[in-house]
Amino acid sequence: MPAESHFSFAFFAFSPKNGRVVLRYRLDDLEFHEQLYLPMEGVDKTKVDWDAFDHALFGLHLAGGVSYWKARCPKRITVETGTLTKDQAVFWNDFYTKGLGEFFYKNEIDFRGLVEFKYDREKSRIENGESRLKNPELRIQNQAALRPLVPVGGGKDSVVTVELLKAANIPVTAFVTKRAAPIDATVRAMDVPSLVVERELDPQLFELNKDPHTYNGHAPITGYLHFVALLTAILHGHTDVVWSLEESASEGNLEYLGEIINHQYTKSLEFERAFAAYVKTNITRSVHSFSLLRPFSELRIVEEFAKHPKYFNAFSSCNHNFTIAKTVAHHKVFWCGECEKCAFVFVALGASLPHKNVVEIFGSDLFASAALLPTLKQLMGVEGHKPFECVGTVGETIAAMELSHRRGDCETSLWMQWFVNEARPKQRDLDKLIKRVLAPSNDHDIPQEYARVLPQ
Repeated sequence: MPAESHFSFAFFAFSPKNGRVVLRYRLDDLEFHEQLYLPMEGVDKTKVDWDAFDHALFGLHLAGGVSYWKARCPKRITVETGTLTKDQAVFWNDFYTKGLGEFFYKNEIDFRGLVEFKYDREKSRIENGESRLKNPELRIQNQAALRPLVPVGGGKDSVVTVELLKAANIPVTAFVTKRAAPIDATVRAMDVPSLVVERELDPQLFELNKDPHTYNGHAPITGYLHFVALLTAILHGHTDVVWSLEESASEGNLEYLGEIINHQYTKSLEFERAFAAYVKTNITRSVHSFSLLRPFSELRIVEEFAKHPKYFNAFSSCNHNFTIAKTVAHHKVFWCGECEKCAFVFVALGASLPHKNVVEIFGSDLFASAALLPTLKQLMGVEGHKPFECVGTVGETIAAMELSHRRGDCETSLWMQWFVNEARPKQRDLDKLIKRVLAPSNDHDIPQEYARVLPQ
């Protein structure tokens, strides 16, 4: 790659007529054009806070650049579409450095000092430490006035969030950014209005990724979606963006070059708080972003999900289905049955559902899979590090296996035989572990008007 490689945030624009967003970037001699289409039906343009929208769009432009910057990881970064304060530059340095932690690790890139967004010193002198927004922050105390936008990816977590809000008679709108069979089926089962955003990456990126000199790997997509959801909320007058991100998303996978690498950084509480502060200081005080499920482990969320069997053949948590799912005609499409995520979700569901029900959901019995047994061992901390996937903690996996064992309906399976004979004897005080895993955390930023909808 070029010795003086250079990345530039070149241009962004929005058309209120059709909701089209254009994001333009330059990487050395290449120019990339990304497009999104925001839903405009029902938007009252006279009531939109266009100043907040413009600042959120600037944020989206910077977030979207990560997909193109990482192709060559140039140290030289230029933002042509605006200026940053020191605090903003720190946010974006973290967004790229921590959000791409897994990418740096797998590509053996020394990220220390690599990402340096420049900031305007005079602007920083004036604005750092205080909000550029002069209107006071407003919190809605009346639940009837709440209008949450809930991102839905077709998995169990957003199902729990939507059902908790519906049970409290809070009107919910689903936010969707990818059309796939599990997402469509889940939104239909939710029976709530939805807003769909269409995203088009520049096709050049896929061609560039075929070049052996191009870096490839995981990008912080959830961080990008935070800005897309915020834009949509501003357009449609929503009071909050309510995510469904669990406590265990904050746990890292391993240490690399002195830093903890977390596959789920932009799903973590650390990022949630950084994003909320960025929005409150630089974009708007009228839309709040937080996760309703932050106090809960994956296993506690599964307990709630198990109360809603209408979703059992609609949902999927397997990321592979977004490339292989073509139809909702049969649930086997929704689970590859071969990845770390499938293995963990199978185990987690088994903590609250009879084994036969879990097999029906997946279309096969993963507890019988010799090929996936090493993955179970990894999930339990016996081998290697926590997988680079959206999976729970080692403690959650052990607790889930123990709960399945106590129910006694899968004792002859390969996985349970290994657990009972090899892993379980090495565990101490499993009752205490289960209690700890299922207990809610107090470390969250859920507003009081939403906290009252949480299960006890």
